[in-house]
Amino acid sequence: MAALAREPFTGALAEFPLAIRSRGSARLALATDTLDDLLAITAPGLAALEAIAARGQDTTAPALALWREFHGARAAVLALAFAGREAELTGRGARRGKPP
Repeated sequence: MAALAREPFTGALAEFPLAIRSRGSARLALATDTLDDLLAITAPGLAALEAIAARGQDTTAPALALWREFHGARAAVLALAFAGREAELTGRGARRGKPP
């Protein structure tokens, strides 16, 4: 809907379940609550996108906006499990010649 390529399930995304468990029960509970909140926030947006698509209208712009919101929230959830890996979590690699 947002005309984006499928994101590979590697790196921090794939490592998240084990990494968050290793951070202790308090972090795991916070991540679980945050993911529940994220679902509550995105579900209406997805329903709206389905309605737009059902009317035959272009969903690209609103889907991209929803994806950006989701991506930012997801980075915050991933940060609960991974300290010091901000470049990987935000999708921004290190600058040439500078360490990550």
